Amino acid sequence: MQKLTLIRHGESVFNSQKKIQGNLDSSLTQKGISQFELLSKHVKNKNENFDAIFSSPLKRAFETASIISKHLELPVRVVENIKEINLGEWEGKFIEEIKEKESELFEKFISNPLEYLIPSGENPLDFQKRVVSSINNILNSNDNKKTLVVSHAGTINAFVCHILNLDLNHMWKMHIDNTSITEVVFNNCSPRVVLFNDICHLNGKVFNLKN
Repeated sequence: MQKLTLIRHGESVFNSQKKIQGNLDSSLTQKGISQFELLSKHVKNKNENFDAIFSSPLKRAFETASIISKHLELPVRVVENIKEINLGEWEGKFIEEIKEKESELFEKFISNPLEYLIPSGENPLDFQKRVVSSINNILNSNDNKKTLVVSHAGTINAFVCHILNLDLNHMWKMHIDNTSITEVVFNNCSPRVVLFNDICHLNGKVFNLKN
């Protein structure tokens, strides 16, 4: 059986400021570093015996992966195409500013992203294609192994939509917390999402699909 563990980066400076990030770089806050110290210990205590760690090249993800790698004693391999969706002209702006100035377009983007493209932004279908292709390449290079991938909310949502055969208008209807764990297992049958947005290491709630 092959197992894929998807982890969202810790809280970034833009997260704390409630700004739209997309492809912009933003470092972890002290809270984000603390979150991942807790997650790293949690992962190590589970004795998962991961075989490889992969990361988005964006700073908030790579810094997160580096913290985990120290606990698991594994190198981090950077994969360009698992970075977050490019959100064009909205990147770097406050979320409340977008809601106020472009409220109708913001609502359309959240509820029906396939129907509205952000100016200079990435087409969600192109985004999903690059994400799925990259993760499949990672899985093919680590056959029958346990793989950990550190990336972003959009990246995880796009891949989960692919696994569940959901169109991308559902992409923003799933919430992915900072440092959350989502797991997908692959065996002789279809891939299964067995854990979604698990933040128990932060004393939060766990949505476990195994049962």
